[in-house]
Amino acid sequence: MSNTLDIRRLYLQLPGTARPVLAGIDLTVAARETVALVGESGSGKTLTSRSVLRLLPKGAVARGSVLVGGEDVLTMAPPQLRRLRTRTAAMIFQDPRAAINPLRRIGDFLTESLRPSAGGDAADRRAAAMLEAVGLTAGALRQYPGQLSGGMLQRVMIAAALMGDPGLILADEPTTALDVTTQAEVVALLGDLQQRFGTGLLFVTHDLGLAAAISDRVYVMYAGRIAETGSAETLFNHPRHPYTAALLQSTPRLDAPRGRLAAIDGQPPSLREALTGCPFAPRCRYATAICTEEMPEQLPVAGDPGHRTACHHSDQVTVGAPDE
Repeated sequence: MSNTLDIRRLYLQLPGTARPVLAGIDLTVAARETVALVGESGSGKTLTSRSVLRLLPKGAVARGSVLVGGEDVLTMAPPQLRRLRTRTAAMIFQDPRAAINPLRRIGDFLTESLRPSAGGDAADRRAAAMLEAVGLTAGALRQYPGQLSGGMLQRVMIAAALMGDPGLILADEPTTALDVTTQAEVVALLGDLQQRFGTGLLFVTHDLGLAAAISDRVYVMYAGRIAETGSAETLFNHPRHPYTAALLQSTPRLDAPRGRLAAIDGQPPSLREALTGCPFAPRCRYATAICTEEMPEQLPVAGDPGHRTACHHSDQVTVGAPDE
């Protein structure tokens, strides 16, 4: 199966930082595949997804390659980049109210990118069809964003992402601002649309339970690096990186023992500090001298080449309490 998205050794340096904000990211998404990208705030999830559309901060310097449909986004000329953003790939942003102009009708928002090439009538028909696909009526085309609920606006954002029939959708925590019931509806809708339209989906989230429920594969990020990757079932049942195990322990569960919820001590490393050794070492219960001196390579776990982790002590990692 060919990859819709293929990120290879992506480095991203921002002005005034002592280390790359993304440090050698490798990530793939295939057609009809859902890939979750999880980690704490500041780990680099959003910048990884935005790099796919080359929506980078001012002054950012990127190295490596970001291949979408076989073409490298980082070297695209402006006309190619416009086609990428309107046809090949699309992003669903976290807060729809911040992404949609409140002074323009929904119809104007949906058809803006399609009118120059398809014409007004065709664009309107496409917008009506996409609204119907996400469970809204064509009447919403005449409404303003302030007349719709948060869940309806997120459906509008999904319809906008589908307007150009993209092969790849980037969803940047699209359910964060929604209530639990609406979250479930939006996630189910994305899964249904993905299968109908054959798109690949990169789903950025900090919710491990949600990632486990919807994804085929998961990438766990920490300090701009991929700490662990594998199938959702393998990663959540048999983690082999201390950070993944710690995230799972700190996730609320109905069947968990009573008492205080586990937390990860310490803070992620600052971008103002250069890193030596494993970035998670200061917070890791398994850390030894080698962890502070040598950056671990990402290597396959024995018996499962699709499961990879960057840890010097991956064979010792468990989800339970540490040995006394």
